[in-house]
Order: sequence, then structure tokens, then C-alpha cells
Amino acid sequence: MSSNKISKVEQAGASVAESIERAKSSLKRLNAASQPSAAQEPPAPPPAPPSEQQQPNTATAKATKRKGSQQPVEAGLQIVSACMTEPVCLVIANRGAQPADLFGCSVVDHVGKSATSTRLTFTTGKNNSGPFVLRPDESMVFWLAPGRSAGLDLEQPNPYHVYGTTVAGGLSKAKMLVDATDPIILKDPQGVVLSTIVPADCSEAAHAQALANVVIREPQSMPEPEPQPKTKKPKAKAEAKKPKETKAPKSKAAAKSSAKSGAAVSKLLLFQYLTLRTW
Repeated sequence: MSSNKISKVEQAGASVAESIERAKSSLKRLNAASQPSAAQEPPAPPPAPPSEQQQPNTATAKATKRKGSQQPVEAGLQIVSACMTEPVCLVIANRGAQPADLFGCSVVDHVGKSATSTRLTFTTGKNNSGPFVLRPDESMVFWLAPGRSAGLDLEQPNPYHVYGTTVAGGLSKAKMLVDATDPIILKDPQGVVLSTIVPADCSEAAHAQALANVVIREPQSMPEPEPQPKTKKPKAKAEAKKPKETKAPKSKAAAKSSAKSGAAVSKLLLFQYLTLRTW
């Protein structure tokens, strides 16, 4: 092989090697552009929604407001006594520091039992005119079955004596507190349990003392407004009426004198007339 041919072969081989190197460099640049840099971090995932445990549970609040009521239901309300003998009743006391309104609250029996529960609600009607607000350290008697309790005085005022009624408004005859182990609870209008009692835990002496603590007080009176000073409106002065002029009656003597004067004047005029004629 001649030297010219060898030279051409070597040049072609060098050109091919150079092309291969350029192709490798281009491939490296493409790979580097397609991969994210080490300093770049992947985007953070969106925050997970709060779980039910993180959300506030308003149903267990100590005091709740309800429509049509000016007083909150305080956690200080307690069933302090239960009587199973007729007339069956509960004694409920306000151990809190603020007045508590039981309107809309309910008493439920057969808690945790297979028997159907009876619910009595504090509501106004024919037998309960309301209100049901207990001031601090005040107590009330809640008569559970006044419809079958003969001789029960139904004229005692709310809130110190409240009478259980049916949905229709009549006096309740429900058979409640028939089982000494049957818990009975007091719920607020939202269903939150305020107090629980088991009749077996109540003694007759404790119930008698609880009844003695129910004292009927006068309703809270609103302060009377201060009397405002009365201002008298100036009266228009009545115009003084001018007295009518009254002619005094002439006396008889004045009448005679006037008649004589008139006669004398007539005579004088007649004398002058006659005298002028003679001239």
C-alpha cells in the first residue's frame, strides 16, 4: 500500500473518532439537562385536613346557649336526691356560681337498660307557667308522675316545684323510679349529660334534708326607675273679662227732680219765644 493511501485511511479514522467524541459530549449534555439538580428539592405535599380529634367538640362545653333563653345551662346543676315512694320526685340543685335556666332540659330514665326510656322535658304550659331559673344554692322539686299522685299540691310556683307533663301538655303518669338500680339523668337541650343519680344511693334522711332545702323565694325584682321631676306647663293666662256696665236704677226723688228740671226748661223756652214775638 502506498503512503498516500495510508495517510488517507489515518485521516478518515481520526475524523470518525472525533465524531464519536462529539456525539458522546452531546449525549452527556442531554442527560444532564433532563435530570433535576441536587440542590432542587421536590415540592412539599399539601397539608392533611385536621382530624376529628383536632376539631373542637362544642357538645361537651360546660355552658350552652339556646334560643329563647337568657340564662346559660351551668355545669353546677345536680340531681341531689331521688324518691321512689309516691309521689316520686327528684330534687335538683344549682351548685354553680351563676343562675341556671332549665328550660328545654330533660330527665331520662332506664339509662343503659333494655326498657324504653321515659323523657320529661322542662317546658311551659298549662301546668307550668315558668320560669325555670335557679339562682346559686337554690333547689327545686321535679315531680315525675303528678297525674297519678293523689293529694299532690299542684299550685306550688315554678321554679321551686315543677310538674312532669306529657308531650300533649297533660300531667305525666309515667312509672318512673321503679328500679332502685335504674340510673336517671339530667340532660341539657343539646343532649349533654349534666348529672346522673341512682335511687339506691339515696337514703330517706338525705332526701328529707334535700326537700327541706327547697325554699320558695320571691322572684327577683327589677330596680325601679328613679322618679323624674314633674315639670308644670305654664298655663295661658285667661283674659280678664270686662265687667258689663250696669245702669243704676234711678230713685224716685231723682226722677221727680229730672221732671221738674225739664218743665222749667220748657217754660223758659216758651217765655223767650213770647218775648221775641212782642218785639
